[in-house]
Amino acid sequence: MAILFSITTNLSKPMSVPVDCFVSNMKNHWQSSLKNTTSPELENIWSKICETFNHKVENEFSPIWHVLQPPTGSGKTQGLVIYCSMLPEIIGALIVVRFKEQADMIASSINQIAGVKKAVSRHSDHLIPMEDLRDTQVLVITHKAYENSLDRFQHDLDWSWKNYITYRKSKRRLIVIDEALDLVRSSQVKLEDLNYVLGVIPQDVKDKHPYAILAFETAKQTLEKIHEISKKSTGPDRDKILSGGSYQKPFSELNDLRGDLRNYRWDKILNESHDDHENTRIRERLDRIIHDLTELFLNWNYFSKKGKFNTLNTASLIIPDGIEGAVVMDATAKQNLLWDLLSDKSVRIRTPKGARSYSNVDLYVSRTTQLGKQSMNLKGQSRSIELFKELKRIISTDSQVLLVCHKDSEHWYTSQEHDFRNFEVTHWGAIDRKNDWQDFDTVVIAGIPYRDRVWANNTFMAIRRLQSNEWLQNSTKRAFGTIEDIQRGLQLSQITVSILQAINRIRCRRVIDQYGNCKSSKIYLLIPHGEEGEEVLNGICTEMPLMQLHEWKFKWNDINSNVDRTNFKEAITRLMENAHSGKYTYSWFQERIFISRRQWSRIVKDIRDEHSLFAKKMMDAGVSYVSKGKGRGAKSYFEKLT
Repeated sequence: MAILFSITTNLSKPMSVPVDCFVSNMKNHWQSSLKNTTSPELENIWSKICETFNHKVENEFSPIWHVLQPPTGSGKTQGLVIYCSMLPEIIGALIVVRFKEQADMIASSINQIAGVKKAVSRHSDHLIPMEDLRDTQVLVITHKAYENSLDRFQHDLDWSWKNYITYRKSKRRLIVIDEALDLVRSSQVKLEDLNYVLGVIPQDVKDKHPYAILAFETAKQTLEKIHEISKKSTGPDRDKILSGGSYQKPFSELNDLRGDLRNYRWDKILNESHDDHENTRIRERLDRIIHDLTELFLNWNYFSKKGKFNTLNTASLIIPDGIEGAVVMDATAKQNLLWDLLSDKSVRIRTPKGARSYSNVDLYVSRTTQLGKQSMNLKGQSRSIELFKELKRIISTDSQVLLVCHKDSEHWYTSQEHDFRNFEVTHWGAIDRKNDWQDFDTVVIAGIPYRDRVWANNTFMAIRRLQSNEWLQNSTKRAFGTIEDIQRGLQLSQITVSILQAINRIRCRRVIDQYGNCKSSKIYLLIPHGEEGEEVLNGICTEMPLMQLHEWKFKWNDINSNVDRTNFKEAITRLMENAHSGKYTYSWFQERIFISRRQWSRIVKDIRDEHSLFAKKMMDAGVSYVSKGKGRGAKSYFEKLT
């Protein structure tokens, strides 16, 4: 387990923010500006936040990462804003958040409270010259920018990371990351990827980059050989280590090829057309494949059969050795095994107890099966109808309901008719750190965000070094600390963290009294039968003390339901909102929502009526209906441009 310890801070130095002053300012902000209720337990947490920040400021350039883990709703982000507004001018800080909107909000809040412009946000919508960043006392950037800068710094490709951490003529003494980063970067190449690249690259480009092409052909031959062997084998395909080291030669060659391919018009080469969106799509696919193959040659790699695909895999930790450690604010850190794997680089800060009570929260649990992405998507239509029938039976019409599901199932749920006061649907990967639903009183978890074994293998080996074939193939050889199988442990840990993040998007996140209670909230949770489901449930209950647990007697029938009950307009709207730029034909929609030709004709008629609500929704999503030609040669499709 990662070390738990308490911090003592020397407050005599002028660089520190006095803890008592910080807590006083935070209390005033919490009550007067945010209209929240404080308590001695909350104030103890705020003291710990200030002490931890002070410790990093006073002990410059330590490589250790400090993980703050106060519960959701205890004021972590607001505490960061107050602290930075109080920082002496000689101290520079870097704040890293998930979204661009958060970066803007935090920078604006710091400036407003400080009464002067101390903070600036930088992201793709607000670009600031790199050389100007050094004069900014508090710089706020996104997770993606920080992760990419670390990755490129590690490969000696650019120096943006050094610009981020430099204030005036020295380094920023405080780096704070709001929520855990994606510290492990995985790379994967399929045989289909290799064939695609070799098939589209023009011969003159191949002649210009012979070593890069040789790298592709070598990887292709490896996967083809494994494929032939597996066809003759009667046993299951097993993960297998292929290389334990790096091959430096193809690195520069592959990077040169990657750079050259960015200059081609792939829409003209492959489709003989002029389509900027198609050109971007092809270029980005080529870029991703070459990047991943480069990583495979730079690092260890192993074979894994993923579904029907033969794949080569590798991963790396994006934190270079010896760089400055950050303070990470992660409410679910206790459940996140990543910090156990990083115990030599990080410490979890002990959190004062008693700040939160979830006695006003009711958790209704149904234990069932087939909750993964594939099953929930395959049976999405019937299950959405079935679940909605149940929700309308048990949830008050006065409720505000958030439903969380898999992305490819989202359109089924948005297409259902409801009588709730408010109802919204979102998907895994689109909920973390969002406050859009903080006034909602009910959340429904309809599907489990499983991570596969390749993700777990990559995470462990990127941090704890390459393991053996025996480790990959035998669960009894994967013990780590008190965990019998760390591959399984990592998968369950990630499920628990994801569900906790989803639950705490609604109003149970906000404290309403001195005892740490929240307003009455309801959670409806579908979890798998057996030990795995119970372990996830135990993790949730640990993080949400005093929550009321109830059995929810709901099971899937998985019978065919009446297709006509689907609102195809709503389903198509959500599909298009989630879709990338491109062209989408009737057959594409038919595969996903089983819409008939007659129903499709009604949809087309409606989108052509510019005054219809459906046409306006499509316009807002950047979607238009295109029809070209007549007779058998006619082509029609929905086109998304943004």
